[in-house]
Amino acid sequence: MAYILTLDRIERECDVKAADLVDNQILTEDEVEGLRAGRKKGIRLSTANRICDFVGCEPGLLFERKSEDIFA
Repeated sequence: MAYILTLDRIERECDVKAADLVDNQILTEDEVEGLRAGRKKGIRLSTANRICDFVGCEPGLLFERKSEDIFA
């Protein structure tokens, strides 16, 4: 299983833009670009906590679980 941070979902459901996260020093521009491009392999729990505190959401909103075909 893979867990993917869904930045687009956060923006949609919490009415927050990625620029707001950067402006308030929650994420850096490089982190936002990496998350959007799929280059980011992980995120610290402290970062997830800061995002949740800022947008007022539960951690479950941040992540989406995807199946990986391990035999491919």
